[in-house]
Amino acid sequence: MASIVGCKKGDFPFNYLGIPLGANMNRICNWDPIVNIFKNRLSSWKAHTLSIGGRVVLIKAVLESLLIYYLSIFKAPIKVIDKLESLMRNFLWGGSEEVRKMHWVAWDKVTLPNKFDGLGFCKLKTVNEALLSKWVWRYRVEEESLWRRVVSACHGKSRKWPYLPSNPAISGV
Repeated sequence: MASIVGCKKGDFPFNYLGIPLGANMNRICNWDPIVNIFKNRLSSWKAHTLSIGGRVVLIKAVLESLLIYYLSIFKAPIKVIDKLESLMRNFLWGGSEEVRKMHWVAWDKVTLPNKFDGLGFCKLKTVNEALLSKWVWRYRVEEESLWRRVVSACHGKSRKWPYLPSNPAISGV
């Protein structure tokens, strides 16, 4: 079919819009490109030259939004979430992976909303669960949508959760 259409044949996994398709995202090593992007945004010179207010803005505006795309599609392993939050914590307090500085306030306090005296950072695990839950809600509400029909056709009725069809023989998203 590839020669008829005039394109070259590829292999799995491959990247599409920055997301590795066909890769098992339950494996921590498949999250390395995302972790590396995260690290590149947090070079140590930025931590030394920015005030704490600047670091807060950088974390909220860049880092938290960078992950939304990935977290809305894949359930991130706990070790990946811990690694990313560790990078955020170290950057907030002016450190890096090599140099750890004192964390003056507990991360649980920092992630509280502003009205509860926190800085309003997101807990990545909670954001990941909320974004994935939206797909469950959409599946239940959008009964005639094409994507729902594709999911139903792929997973069929082999084992049905109360809210989603599931076929354990099919891996991935």
